[in-house]
Amino acid sequence: MALLDNSQGTTRELVLKDGVLRTDGAVASITAPRDWTASMWSKSVHPQMPRQISIMLSKPDSKVAVGIFFSGEVLEEYEARQRQQNLFDHDVSMRASSSQAKQPMAESGIRSKTSKLQDLIFLAAPHPVPSSEKYCLGLQSTEFNGMKSVMFEFENADLGSKTIEYCIDVNGDGRVIYILYFTAPKDSFPEHMDTAVEIFKSTVWRKDFDPLKTIEIVD
Repeated sequence: MALLDNSQGTTRELVLKDGVLRTDGAVASITAPRDWTASMWSKSVHPQMPRQISIMLSKPDSKVAVGIFFSGEVLEEYEARQRQQNLFDHDVSMRASSSQAKQPMAESGIRSKTSKLQDLIFLAAPHPVPSSEKYCLGLQSTEFNGMKSVMFEFENADLGSKTIEYCIDVNGDGRVIYILYFTAPKDSFPEHMDTAVEIFKSTVWRKDFDPLKTIEIVD
């Protein structure tokens, strides 16, 4: 395995056994297409919290990837309730160009500088890709494997990339979010969408995991 340590975190290559990657986190397993590679990036964000983790399945010699991201954040009950009530407990459907997205969160004060779209992006933050308001095309409430989820769509003209994220409320209480995402160059995004969907469908989820423990790869 190759191991790289730097100020931005640690990256290591992973070995796929029969194309399957298994973890001790909420995602018990995920299956990669033939010849794809796997890697894991991690970073310590807070000494008393689990490491931030991004596990990526990548198509060789391309910028096409499907990933699992966990921020390492496990919210306290009050913060989790705010996230749950504003992001997951009611249906949201918003395009960045709409008047609803641009609506300020308050008529005056510091919240008047925050748009509704920006607030919803923040409630799901951090994200595995650049996620400021200028990159977000929209969002939509949905479900993933029976779990409440919000799907975000990002497009980054600077990088020439497009990303779809499923922001998943894993335990249904707003405390722990996993993000399942597909990213690719904008021009080749549509042709790889079916493959990404098949990888998404391959994921097996569990509830009996410890969110305060750093995710590890298991045999």
